[in-house]
Amino acid sequence: MGIAFGGHLGFQRWAKSSGAKGGNAGFTFIELLLYIMVSSILLAATMLAFKAQSTTYNAQYEISKVQQNIRAAISYMTKELRYAGFDPSGEKNAGFDTAATDKVTFSYLVDNQTPVGIGSDDDLRFITYWLSDGELKRKIKETAATTAVLAKNIEQLRFEYLLNDRETWVGAPTNLNNIIAVKIIMLGVTEHMMKSAELDNFVPALEENGASADWTQGSEDSLGRRMLSVTVQCRNLGM
Repeated sequence: MGIAFGGHLGFQRWAKSSGAKGGNAGFTFIELLLYIMVSSILLAATMLAFKAQSTTYNAQYEISKVQQNIRAAISYMTKELRYAGFDPSGEKNAGFDTAATDKVTFSYLVDNQTPVGIGSDDDLRFITYWLSDGELKRKIKETAATTAVLAKNIEQLRFEYLLNDRETWVGAPTNLNNIIAVKIIMLGVTEHMMKSAELDNFVPALEENGASADWTQGSEDSLGRRMLSVTVQCRNLGM
């Protein structure tokens, strides 16, 4: 009996002890709901932060593409414009053939010093640049006209010309022989619409001088824009 009685008391003590531990180790239904709510809030905050960072990154990537696009295009144009009027003998009458705000045509003599391209030695090469439907076009005219797309996603293109008094800038020179430098102003636009609040979605104004005019934007279109302006000295003209 003593053994049985002692065993019975031991069982009761163990039951109380284990029951108390089991109650403290579990979760109530309310605690579980609170845990789910807090976890959901933290997850939502993380997703929102990730989305914001992703949007900003995409916007910056699109803008960087625009900058690279217009820099590459202007760099190419600059190399050729520097040769405008190259004609050591003066017999070919190389120089500017068209000088407008939206289009420029110039020529230079092709020899072993000028940029590699179509044509043989002693040919006069005519180069034309203009903008058409968001594409920067380049045409070579020697024996035949060859047109190529130099850059896409170009919203605005403008040429301005410095005269040989080295002070006057004009948009349409009356005497093409007075041109000694050309300013290229190009506005590039992103290919895709962006939603970032940090994105520049306005059209910049041009420089303040006699030839410039503002480029205006009708409405917000969630597109990013970058403008680049470069002055090219025509080293074979105005000497």
